Amino acid sequence: MNIKEMAKLAGVSCATISRVLNDSGYVKEDTRKKVMGIIKEYNYTPNMIARSLSSKDSFTIGMIIPGVGEKQYGKILEGAAKETAKHGYSLVFMDSEMTRKQKKVAGRGEKPAHERPCFSAGVQ
Repeated sequence: MNIKEMAKLAGVSCATISRVLNDSGYVKEDTRKKVMGIIKEYNYTPNMIARSLSSKDSFTIGMIIPGVGEKQYGKILEGAAKETAKHGYSLVFMDSEMTRKQKKVAGRGEKPAHERPCFSAGVQ
């Protein structure tokens, strides 16, 4: 189920569906109830990839932490994951500690993996 299909079922425009989903703009209460009924009936959840393409926001936050396996970082990662999820974002983390292979690559003058960009996240 996508926005176009929901709009057709509800007899409204895609813009109206979007307003209901984002709780923005004016929508008549009976129209809002009709759309919410369709959302519930079809168990609709927004496609985060499509949403990120249209909003230019990946809804992803990255953290780079040295020695992710160390105890003191567990609570930090847990708290960060919970907080980002509250706001509709996912958390991606990377360990910045160099492995033997990465040290070998660095010795050849190449940039090790932890110094190359691994992702990008839109910030508004």
